[in-house]
Amino acid sequence: MKKTITANDIMTQTQAFYPRLRVDNLWAGRAALTAREINRTQDPPLDRLWMIAKCLLNERTNRLLACDIAARRLSWLRIRYKSVEAIRRARLYIAGEAKLGS
Repeated sequence: MKKTITANDIMTQTQAFYPRLRVDNLWAGRAALTAREINRTQDPPLDRLWMIAKCLLNERTNRLLACDIAARRLSWLRIRYKSVEAIRRARLYIAGEAKLGS
């Protein structure tokens, strides 16, 4: 896992919605930021999470994070079997124990 994020890392992401000036201001002349430094910025929490997930975590870890977030959200709501089953199957797929559509 990569330890730091540069301003260029953010700008090269296909879903980057940050203007270059905003990114440069966030980095404030520093070459790179760690996840901890990004988390301490004044950016909205979802923006900070996006930056960390998109630039520091690999695809497998991002998928597991998505499953964990979905499972936690379901615990706050009325749980529906199909939703819980979908998360379980996604985790199996990530682990290589299930195929798409099976």
